[in-house]
Amino acid sequence: MKFLIVDDSITVRSMVRQMLKNEFSESVVVEASDGKLAFKELTKESFDFIITDFEMEGVDGASFISKVKSNKLLAKKTIIFFTSRPEAVKTIFNTTVHVVDKLLGKEGLKNKLLELIKK
Repeated sequence: MKFLIVDDSITVRSMVRQMLKNEFSESVVVEASDGKLAFKELTKESFDFIITDFEMEGVDGASFISKVKSNKLLAKKTIIFFTSRPEAVKTIFNTTVHVVDKLLGKEGLKNKLLELIKK
């Protein structure tokens, strides 16, 4: 499996990377600090999952995902938002993305993330 993690916090990116590597040791994990860099990564290679923050400096998660969704080749990618504002994401994207509440804490994040990936 290939994952793209998009978050302006290196701490969050590292935590998510470690979770994924612990559970899926053969996976490829690529990181980007904002939506602009993430979209560049998507033009270079294909990913099974995009895990992104909602609120970021530069190109935020909502703008990034809107751009992904408007691209026919990328529109069907599995997208998981990490956010402390899950209702805002659900309002914007309805049911086209999955949402994990950052306020769940590390163990809650891990459990919810793994549940969505394994579906």
